Amino acid sequence: MTEYKYYLTRRRNPLRPLEPGKFYAALIQNQRITSRDVAKQLVKMTGMSMLDAQNATNAVAYILSENLALGNQVDFGGLGRFSLSITSDGSEDIENFNPRSIKIKKVNFKPGEDVKDALKQPTFRYVKAHKPGEFGVGFEGVVVRDDEMADEFVLSNDEEMILEAGME
Repeated sequence: MTEYKYYLTRRRNPLRPLEPGKFYAALIQNQRITSRDVAKQLVKMTGMSMLDAQNATNAVAYILSENLALGNQVDFGGLGRFSLSITSDGSEDIENFNPRSIKIKKVNFKPGEDVKDALKQPTFRYVKAHKPGEFGVGFEGVVVRDDEMADEFVLSNDEEMILEAGME
């Protein structure tokens, strides 16, 4: 069973700017694992050389990127499946659709059974926010004081607020 740490963030509805918003849980990432870290783990697990392990992780990243660029879906079995999604401007009719408005929206990942099994039965622990960067990976932004509530701070890059009070 894995324990995940989270903090609370208030998200406001842009269509209702006068409403205070609702609080949601946001995951605190423990650390960023690099391809070099993965290569080190491969060395320990398989006995291959560090150079071979780094070459293998680089090759997998290259193959994934190249195949996504070709419009392919890449399936790693128990790990999961990677694919692209696109977006475009809408058109009233087919004749006036502008293909230049099509853009790659994002890379999608659908977890496989091995990943799903590893994430079963999680537990969660609330952690108070005290200062920017305290939560590690993914917790970034310039902190400014929010006059609305003395216990909150605003991340100016995405207008989220981190609650510092109670709830343990």
